[in-house]
Amino acid sequence: MPDAPSPRILVADDEVPQMRALCDTFARARLRGGWREQRPGGSGIAQARAVDLLLTDLRMPEMDGITLLRTATAIDPYLVGVVMTGEGSISTAVEAM
Repeated sequence: MPDAPSPRILVADDEVPQMRALCDTFARARLRGGWREQRPGGSGIAQARAVDLLLTDLRMPEMDGITLLRTATAIDPYLVGVVMTGEGSISTAVEAM
């Protein structure tokens, strides 16, 4: 049976060390990952079209992760998203769901 293709992962975060650590982990696991410092607008959403998984920080300077994920899943309803944060609350957890 042939190997399944690796999932394509995009990490959107304004913390560059966090993104690099995640992508280094993906590389060791032989997953295709891309990272970038999130400066939203159309670019984050456009990049999300070509991935299977979007890992996004909740709090970013120009667009929060929930807005990015909502916009990206409106374009691709099969996109899987995970919202990461160091500042979580019950209300942000409910909103992310």
